[in-house]
Amino acid sequence: MVSIQFASDGWFGVISDQINFENMTIVAQGVADYLNERNEKKDKEIKVVLAYDTRFLSRDYAWAIQRVLTGNRIRVYLHKNPVPTSFLSLATKLYKANLGIMVTGQNRPARYSGLAFRSSQGRPVTSEFMTCLFNYLYRKYPRYADEDRELLSYIDVLDPYRDLVTSLVNLQIEPGQKPLLVVSDSCFGSVLDYLKDILKAYGINPISIRTKPNPGFMDLVPCPNQRNMQAMSRLIRRREANIGLFFSGDGSGLGVLDSRGDMVEEQWIYAIVLGEWLKIRQASSTLYTDIFTPSILSPIQMSNRLLDQRPLYQLARDQDMPDPYIVWDRQGLYFSEFIPDMDGIFEALLFLSALISHRGDWYRLVNDIQRTSGIRTYLTRSISIANASWKRKKAQLESYNGLAGLGRIINIEQVAEDLKLWFMDGSWAGLAYRPSEDRLTIYYDAPGQRDAEADIGLLTSFLTS
Repeated sequence: MVSIQFASDGWFGVISDQINFENMTIVAQGVADYLNERNEKKDKEIKVVLAYDTRFLSRDYAWAIQRVLTGNRIRVYLHKNPVPTSFLSLATKLYKANLGIMVTGQNRPARYSGLAFRSSQGRPVTSEFMTCLFNYLYRKYPRYADEDRELLSYIDVLDPYRDLVTSLVNLQIEPGQKPLLVVSDSCFGSVLDYLKDILKAYGINPISIRTKPNPGFMDLVPCPNQRNMQAMSRLIRRREANIGLFFSGDGSGLGVLDSRGDMVEEQWIYAIVLGEWLKIRQASSTLYTDIFTPSILSPIQMSNRLLDQRPLYQLARDQDMPDPYIVWDRQGLYFSEFIPDMDGIFEALLFLSALISHRGDWYRLVNDIQRTSGIRTYLTRSISIANASWKRKKAQLESYNGLAGLGRIINIEQVAEDLKLWFMDGSWAGLAYRPSEDRLTIYYDAPGQRDAEADIGLLTSFLTS
């Protein structure tokens, strides 16, 4: 049996290695023990919402988990079909559940799967929750339900989700304005045909590709990047479409191609989405960020008077506050007034709304946001590096004054195990390591228009030498 190792945001590993039916049921029993022990009113029913993505064995793993939970007298609401993670977050709130569990590999390669957890507010759980849950593993043998299934209910939240998004976003075309031609790519993941179904309410019929599940993702890592969006880029040019929308495997991430089929930088996607949200809501919000949030947020924040900014780790302490909040961290952007979780579909609708308000003119849209934010370059990359090698390179970085080609390091910030290197020219590099996966994510942010690929290449060469 391979030992179970939790990450700060969930439990992930290789299918049929760390992730197998035995370990799934061990974790499910730990969840049951955790929830039952914390049930102050023993007569109060404990509820869990359970969902799964399109990866290999996801549905079967979900079924094994519900057998253990119902066997421990916990009511389970199981999604009928694969769904984006945001649907789980919404359902957790709608059903007033104690916890949400998503069987997913998020945006990892197809050989990965695991579990992502959501709090009763529909929010990603904290690292403290994961540490506490870990202490409940192996206390008892998994207890399975019998066959009557009286504690199991099947759910579908597409209708309430559609009602929610259409109450917030207006995609009506002005008289005389040419309708948008939209191309969308679900990359065989959890978004499926959900976006197409929602856009019908606005009279938009997108050209949708790769909407059928494929557990192997055709050997793609299901996240937005140039390689994955080549098929959509060719289709945009051939059909003279206005925009291309690409969704990550679990539906949490969004990639955008412009009308020429060129990739839009992630930071500009989020800047445009945030600007459109602030225009719609017109309400003050608390802003939560982490050390790898793109630097263009600062001028946008000041321009929109988002003056109450707090570190992301404080969100758990503020979880009962009634005020609306916005999170823009290294993972992405989300809004508490909608669903307190990342949602590529909602981001896509906000992006379309912004484009429509600029009459489909890409250059007006980008110029408007850049006048506020200024121009910076932001890029992320992931590399494989062994734990021992990372520890050695980390120690070297902490003692170096500079890196060849990148300039002098003037400051090093460290939050938990994350490093942020500030260079003299105002650029910075963030390094976040996942020891359970031997994976290092590099974040690079620099003033002006820079050849970020070359700069990350220099840093990668140092880290892998």
